[in-house]
Parts: sequence; structure tokens; C-alpha cells
Amino acid sequence: MYDLDSTLVDTRAVRPYMKTRPGRLFAAQNINQITTTADDVLKRLVEKQHKKGEVSIVTDSPEDYAHAVLQKHGFPGDIPVYAVANKPFNNGLSRAITDCRKPLEEIVVIGDSAKDILDAHMARVKSIGVTWGKLFIQEQLSLAEPTAIAESPEDLEKKLYFQEVAGNKYEPRRNPISLLYLPREQISSTAPETTNISIGQYTSWNNGQDGFSELSSRILKFKMIKDLSLEELNQEASDEYFSGGALKKGDSFLQAFWSLKEELLSKLKEIDFKDCLVVATPNSLPEYCYRTDINSLFVANAFKENGFVTSGRFVFRAYPKPEDHSSVRSPEEMHHKTIGLKKASSKKFKQIIIFDDVRTRGTQSTALARTLRYFEFGDKFYVVTFGQTG
Repeated sequence: MYDLDSTLVDTRAVRPYMKTRPGRLFAAQNINQITTTADDVLKRLVEKQHKKGEVSIVTDSPEDYAHAVLQKHGFPGDIPVYAVANKPFNNGLSRAITDCRKPLEEIVVIGDSAKDILDAHMARVKSIGVTWGKLFIQEQLSLAEPTAIAESPEDLEKKLYFQEVAGNKYEPRRNPISLLYLPREQISSTAPETTNISIGQYTSWNNGQDGFSELSSRILKFKMIKDLSLEELNQEASDEYFSGGALKKGDSFLQAFWSLKEELLSKLKEIDFKDCLVVATPNSLPEYCYRTDINSLFVANAFKENGFVTSGRFVFRAYPKPEDHSSVRSPEEMHHKTIGLKKASSKKFKQIIIFDDVRTRGTQSTALARTLRYFEFGDKFYVVTFGQTG
């Protein structure tokens, strides 16, 4: 079961189109006008597997776009495609597994990102991480714990049929168990009080709908930094998107980063933050699922140089945060089950700042404050964000 973008086909040039609904439609209808490439070894391998009924595509991309890309590069036209798969939350992969009617031990997920590997773990099937997509480094893939890593299409074929993967059993993840989690009996304890500070209101991108402010635009650019490498960020990479029938270039991501820093710090000038620890919240997925750990990067650059105490990332999202909360009693419980600390505190701070880009319902910051209080980091909390929704 293959990922599509950057695994089977190099579609880096398509990425700017995928940010807006008109862009996604244009890419699906005009894929031949956009530069994409596919390796001949991969095409032969997929064709051989397809003849045996042993291949399907699981992708987060739209279905019409996925079929257009496959057709452009001569892949078999009737390969099953499971689109908008919502990786790594198992929706597309679980449907693909059900439809293929193969035993779990005969299924292998192949992808270039840690999300693909975590998707496989959630389905309890084997996986191969591939490094030729150039979006993720081997270290990130390794942290997701694939069954094997392939460095070329030829290497993939060997590993599939002759080496680590063939005949081996699925092995569950091991790394997350080393973190400290809030004890189960503490999850329902009274939540610490928090003081909330933000620059202003945030409205998520809505394809031109009223309410998308200049601040919201900068916050959205900040969020996009997690999909850039530090090298791209330092080279003044700019936001690129499809609008009005053409690709357009916005401001650089660094401009958004530094302007938000100055504006946020100005909100804190009147508060005495002596002996204060600043903690970066995790994202919805483990940090190695992103090319840059943007919240930690911001804390290190914005707070450390202004005299606050920062200690690198020690709060981790050990497991993906599911969007479906049916398995837990509350969203806070879901955060407690998926967030852990690398260490307990060696001292108690007078104040703790919990930084996040946006505050919605506040369930993550509340859960994190409860955990930090239990492990004796402190008991006075500020939640500092760029924007507040609602």
C-alpha cells in the first residue's frame, strides 16, 4: 500500500496548488502542465504487483488529482485509490486493508513521511520508510519506527521481497513508553487556573470568507513553517499559493515569524516574569512528523534571548492526537493519554508560560498545566498565544 506524493511520484511542484480549493481543482485538471516525475523502477515494481492484485494507493490528496497523477505517469489506471486518507488516523488505510482481503501479516505500507509509518502502526501492519522523497530525513523516519528504510527504488524491491520485511512479523512501537504521563487517577483532578494572553482573534483559512484578518494570515504562515526545513526558512522562503487562475507569492515566512514575536512580547512587557519557565506545546502529531518543530523554534528564539528560562522540548506528543474523541471521556483526557514529559522537574518555578500558536477551547493547555503541576514544575500558569478562536 503506497503513499502517492513524494513516494511514487515526485510532486513537489504541485504543493503550492494544494493550499486552496481552486488550486487543487486546477492541479487535477491540468497536471500535465505541472512538472512531476516518476522513477521507472517504481513503475515496473507497481505494475508487477498490480498484476497479482497486490497494490493500492493511500493518499491524503484528493481522488481526482491522485488519478490524474497516476495516469500521467503510466501507472495502471485501475489501481484502487483511497484518497483524503487523513493520515495517520487510519481512515483510508483501514478501508484499503478491509477491501484487499489479505491477512495483516501480508500487508506493507510504503511512504516517505513519519505519518505514513504511524498510519501503519495504528493498523498494526509492517511499513517501509523511503528516503528519496527529500521532504523527511532518515532520522525522522527512524523515530516513527518503520520495519525497514529504503534508500532507492531498487533497495525497496530488495527489502520487500528478500530482506527485513519479507516473512517478518509486525513489531509495535517501543519509544513512547519511556515518557512520564499523568497518572490515570489524576486526570479528573481540579484543573489549575490559567491567565490567557494573546495578540487578538484568529480565524482559520476559509477560502476568502469574511473574518480572515491580517493577523490570521500571519498566524497561518507561522503554522506553515512546520512543513519547511530550517534551510528553506533561513533562505527567506515565501508562501506560494494558487489564486485567480495563477500561482502567487506572498510574504516570506520569516517576516511573519519575527513580526509575531515582537507583537507577542510587547503583550508581556508589563508582567513581572521572574523565575519563569517557558514550555512549547506539542502539535497534533509527534514532532518528527514535521520538518520543523516550530513551537520549540519560536520559544528558543523569542523567549530565551529575553531572559526567560527555556530547556528545549521536553513535552512530547507521543501518540497522534485523534480527531475522533469517542475513545475518551473528554478532550482533556485525550491530551493526557497522548502527551508525556521527558523528565520530571529538578526545581519549582514561580511561574510557567505555556506557549501555543492558537488557543481554541484550551483543553491542551489545561491538560499540560495539570501535568506540569503534578510533576512539580510550578503551579502558576500563563497560556500565551498569537490568536484566540471564537
